[in-house]
Amino acid sequence: MKNRVKNLCINIAEKYIENSSHTELSVDNVDDEDFLIFSSQEQCFDSRANLEVVQFFNNKNKALTCLDSYPIIKKLFIRYNTSLLSSAPVERLFSFAGFIHAPNRSNLSNTNFEKLVFLKGNDIYR
Repeated sequence: MKNRVKNLCINIAEKYIENSSHTELSVDNVDDEDFLIFSSQEQCFDSRANLEVVQFFNNKNKALTCLDSYPIIKKLFIRYNTSLLSSAPVERLFSFAGFIHAPNRSNLSNTNFEKLVFLKGNDIYR
């Protein structure tokens, strides 16, 4: 299973390096010598990604600060290790707004309504 994860990381790192190297080159910066892309350059990308992933997996330090030593892994970590959004806090604010926007408070201005919802929402997190 570890080898499978390692191979997946290597494949993603290779694709990331290829995509980032292609976006760095623009049409204006291309020389005649850089017009053709040879397989040796692709192998350089592959070996760089492979080397960094293997070094990361062999590193015994598992703190997040060790990602500073592996720039490709760090960029992939930030891209793929994101938390999923939750709608619970938003639904909670809408229920607060429903309580505040009662018939006996029908003459509230927009700014006062927003302030009351904000204050009610912050009161719970104290």
